[in-house]
Amino acid sequence: MQGSGVYLYAIFYPHVNGRWIGIPVRPYKEEEESLQRLGAKVRFKGVTRHTLAADQAEIKFHVRYFEIEPGGYTTLERHNHVHVVIGKRGEGTVIAGDEIYTLKEGDLIIIKGGAPHQLLNPKNSPFGFYCIVDADRDRPRPVTRKELEELGKSNPEVLRIAKFA
Repeated sequence: MQGSGVYLYAIFYPHVNGRWIGIPVRPYKEEEESLQRLGAKVRFKGVTRHTLAADQAEIKFHVRYFEIEPGGYTTLERHNHVHVVIGKRGEGTVIAGDEIYTLKEGDLIIIKGGAPHQLLNPKNSPFGFYCIVDADRDRPRPVTRKELEELGKSNPEVLRIAKFA
């Protein structure tokens, strides 16, 4: 069946030309768009978000797809909930605590609750990944300069590649 919609037993969103029909492309963090308009420092660059599964059914988790343009990055942040991240497109870098990983298509990383983390795209092509989190979760908190410096004591490479506003 073509198109997307709610059917008796399922909700279907076909994937065509790199996008899901019926799933809007949204800014990574809508609340920070207003900061951009005010000229404030933004803590991320070149990231879009597709919320694939959240409120459509009675589920206790959210599935999102993020895409980071070349040179882009997510916010360096921490929170109590766990992230399950699966590479879908291209290749990117993941900072988790003082550890650094390369995430490629099909790779899986589970970022533990409380771990400072950031995803970056140092390549010349888009980097896309799925992110699965609990529906009921705490709000992220940006990592402070002091926390970043502590991470850098055990791994100076984190200081070199992390993007910090």
